[in-house]
Amino acid sequence: MPETEFTLSDGNNTTFHAVEWTPDGEPQGLIVLIHGLSDHGGRYRHVGAFLAAAGYALILIDLRGHGLSSGKRGHFPSFNVIMDDISLFLDEARRRHPVLPIVLYGHSMGGNLVLNYLIRKKPPIAGAVVTSPWLRLTFKPPLFKIILARLVNRIIPSITQPDGLIPSYLSRDEKVAKDYIADPLVHSRISVSTFLEISYAGEEALKHADKIACPLLLMHGTNDSLTSFAASNELSKKLVSNHTFKAWEGYFHELHNEFEKEAVLDCIREWLDTALGRGIFSTDPEAEDNREAVIIVT
Repeated sequence: MPETEFTLSDGNNTTFHAVEWTPDGEPQGLIVLIHGLSDHGGRYRHVGAFLAAAGYALILIDLRGHGLSSGKRGHFPSFNVIMDDISLFLDEARRRHPVLPIVLYGHSMGGNLVLNYLIRKKPPIAGAVVTSPWLRLTFKPPLFKIILARLVNRIIPSITQPDGLIPSYLSRDEKVAKDYIADPLVHSRISVSTFLEISYAGEEALKHADKIACPLLLMHGTNDSLTSFAASNELSKKLVSNHTFKAWEGYFHELHNEFEKEAVLDCIREWLDTALGRGIFSTDPEAEDNREAVIIVT
C-alpha cells in the first residue's frame, strides 16, 4: 500500500502539500478527502491505509493555511477561494487517475466545504462521504461576540484567534487528545472572516440541501460536543438524492479516531462497495434514480 507525497500549486503563490495512498492492485475508486479546521493529512494515515487495503486510492491535500501547505494559519481569503481549491484538487485527482470514479470525503469543517461544493458546483463525481460536518456548532456564541466579530471583520478580517477547540472532545480515546496537543502541525487558529463565512455556509447548506444530487453517506456521533448532531439530522431530512444517514450512538467528533474506528471505516467501505457494486453511483449530477433515504441509528 504505497504512500506518496506530492505538491501542487494554484498558480498564485499558494503551494499545497498532498499525500496519496494506493492499493497494491488496481483501485476500485478514488477518494479525495477534505480535512477539518486546524487539521492536516498526517492525522489520516490510518484512514488512507485502511481504504487502500480495501482497494481504494485516497488523496488528502492540506488546505491552505493548514498542515504543510502555505498560507496564513487558520485563514481563508474567501469561501469562493476554497471552493476553487477543491476544484483544483479534483482536477489533480482526475489527472492522476483519469478513469476512476471519484468520491469526495469531508470531515467537520471539511464536511461543510464538501456539502457546499456539491450544492454550488454540482461536480460530476460518483458520490460523497461527510462525517461530523460543521453545519452549526453545539454552542451558540454570545450575541455581543458575533457583533464584535462582524465589526472586526470590516477592519482586519484576517486577524486570527484561538479556535477554542477542546481536544478531549475529539474522541473518547484519550490518546487522540494527547497526540493532537503534541502535534506541531495543528495550529488551533481561526480568523474572524473564516469563522463568519464557515458559519454562514453551514446555514446555506441546510437551506439548500435539496440541491445535492449525488449519493451521500452522512455520519455523526450523537455525543459530539463540537459540531451539531441535530443539524446533521436536520440536513438528512432535507436531502432528496440517494443518501444514508448513520448516527453513531455515544460517539464523539472524530468518528475515524474513536476506539471503534475500524467499524466506522468499515461502514464507509461497505457503503462504497455496495454503491459501486449496485451501480448506484452516477457521474451525472442531474440523475434522478435511486432517491430513497436510508436512516440507520446504532
